[in-house]
Amino acid sequence: FAELANRHPQERVVVVSHGGLLSAFLRYLLDLAPLEPTPYRLHNASLSQVRFDHATQRWQAMLVGDTTHLAVP
Repeated sequence: FAELANRHPQERVVVVSHGGLLSAFLRYLLDLAPLEPTPYRLHNASLSQVRFDHATQRWQAMLVGDTTHLAVP
């Protein structure tokens, strides 16, 4: 993912994925062991946002598993 971010500095990149890949990536970001319980839940159609800092070459989770866009008015 760092390679993708580095190819698009100062741009917004959208990645659509199944929960398994996203969960593995978030575990990496949060330094969680593969079987360690997560402090979040990824629901169907939830949104997660991560940001890449080009100076430090590190990712930061900004939003994880948000479903507010699915709320019925």
